Amino acid sequence: MSLRRNIEIEFVAFKDIGTKMRFLSILSAAVVVSVSRAQNLSALEKTLAITEIKNVQSLYGTIIDAKTMKDLSRVFTEDAVANYTVLGIGILTGLPLIIEGMTISQAHDVTQHAMTTSYVDVLDENNANSTAYLTAETYGTGNNIGANNTGQLFTLWLKYEDQFVRTNGSWKIKNRNAVIMGTPLTGNFTPRVIPPPPSSLPIPTATAI
Repeated sequence: MSLRRNIEIEFVAFKDIGTKMRFLSILSAAVVVSVSRAQNLSALEKTLAITEIKNVQSLYGTIIDAKTMKDLSRVFTEDAVANYTVLGIGILTGLPLIIEGMTISQAHDVTQHAMTTSYVDVLDENNANSTAYLTAETYGTGNNIGANNTGQLFTLWLKYEDQFVRTNGSWKIKNRNAVIMGTPLTGNFTPRVIPPPPSSLPIPTATAI
């Protein structure tokens, strides 16, 4: 049975046939517009979008490892919201706060971020959702303030649930949610002490990855 036939059966309660037909016309138009937006993208366009988005995901890790936090402007939109609550950082709203939060939490860490499995769902030419899995290693070098962790290792497994938008020809993260996978914190790190953050930031209680 067709979708249109199902709708007609469900709405037989409309006594005014004109009202019912107008409702069906509006609903049909909305369905057509929604479907056509996704179908308008060719297979090549979807593939290119997925490739670009995965490249942005990888770029995030290289920026954190290199400590070039200002380059996060290539990853997040100006109004982005990053939920790092499970990492003790809280919710960072806006690009400046994201940069500041990552700078404070990562200032004394030597890290390696390895992006593994990821899936990208391209909704239309300007919107996509993704889930990306990540293994992050933090290496003890003795540089952590107040910590004697030379030769020690801290490992974290997590996934990022991201909403991407395409603005000015570039895909960027508009919303990010960090989710811990399995054991929250694994390793033999001595807890480090980091400088108190500005009043605009919550006090971190764990390493931000």
